[in-house]
Amino acid sequence: MDREPATDLALAHRDCYDKQLLDAGDGRCGMVDLDTLTLAERSLDLANVLVHLELRVAQDVLDSESARDAAAALVAGYRPDAAVRGRVPAYATASRLRLACLYALRPGRRHLTSGLLDRAAAPSWGLDG
Repeated sequence: MDREPATDLALAHRDCYDKQLLDAGDGRCGMVDLDTLTLAERSLDLANVLVHLELRVAQDVLDSESARDAAAALVAGYRPDAAVRGRVPAYATASRLRLACLYALRPGRRHLTSGLLDRAAAPSWGLDG
């Protein structure tokens, strides 16, 4: 795993997931909820979206195959280099733990917490280095 300090910072949403993205229908997309926008490691948003795809499967919003296809398309479009790929697992773990805490407090959604905790340190869609 890459332990060097990050040098490739980019604009980051810091809470990027499917409900923050808007499809204009003509190949363009937009993003909402930019209150946490800052410079950060490129791995952060990528990991968060990938974890939300896992969550959508657990919520029965997406089937596993569709989630894998979406993850593959996202990674292909993102084109992460080795350093970004090497940092995704740590950010994915943080995303899973944050979401587990969030869903533990949501009535009707608490059942999702155990799965998020079980997967906390799991690889992320083959990007584990």
